[in-house]
Amino acid sequence: VDGTREYFFEDIVHGMGVHGRNLTRGSPADRMLHVGIPWIGGVSGSVVDFYFAARNLGYSGKDLADLILVDIACLVAGGQHSLGELLFGAVSADIYGGPAMQFDHDGKNNFSYYASEPWKQLLETMNMPEPEFSRASQLLASQGTPLPALFDAALQEFIRRAGPAGFKRGRDRKSSMQASLLEMPRMPTLTTCIAKPGVDRFKLAVYSAGGPARAFDFWSRVSLSGWHTGLVATELISGIQQALVQQDVIDGEAAFDDIAGDSGFVTRASLTAF
Repeated sequence: VDGTREYFFEDIVHGMGVHGRNLTRGSPADRMLHVGIPWIGGVSGSVVDFYFAARNLGYSGKDLADLILVDIACLVAGGQHSLGELLFGAVSADIYGGPAMQFDHDGKNNFSYYASEPWKQLLETMNMPEPEFSRASQLLASQGTPLPALFDAALQEFIRRAGPAGFKRGRDRKSSMQASLLEMPRMPTLTTCIAKPGVDRFKLAVYSAGGPARAFDFWSRVSLSGWHTGLVATELISGIQQALVQQDVIDGEAAFDDIAGDSGFVTRASLTAF
């Protein structure tokens, strides 16, 4: 694992522009949040580049598919990407790159580790424009397969196809999280806070800040410097207000752009029509 770290001589910023880690509606990070894919560097372009390079060097079929597996394993081990981010790249390469990674397996022609039906459905849904994505995700949920369940099914299918014979996946992430919650010491005060209205907005602020540890470190230095001596509720909320309202501003601008349409102006008529 250590050999995969600090490989580049300068910092490489993953996912530049809209592919950076932000929660703008319809951005890759926002979509991954809906699906439950851990966000590290965004959908991997590295694995696609590796695919093209290996294919151009003459690798094909199982040899090429296995090389991609090795590349995925190295990038996961080095912490550059989560498995879901890498598989999105590999599945895209498999679907749109032709049959280069397909091979005969157990009497099946055109077998592939990557482009299974669950992955094809998930990829198609994730690439939809925002209104279509919302409708498709709601439809899937009404049919008993919400997006996180579809991702889990796709992941299970990949493991079944690419994993060693007889390999079984361990406890899934949802079960692990539920078990961890049960193992936590009982904290009635915290439980009461979690049940309050608006907690989702607070969770969003924590997510936007980069997770609990980074959020606490930043807030304690910048806006909650008095936390160790105690803060009243108004000080706490005012200290993190910017993080709480940031997404509302982004969503509001997007909504009013939709209302304005081609004219660029919001009128009483356009607001009523919307």
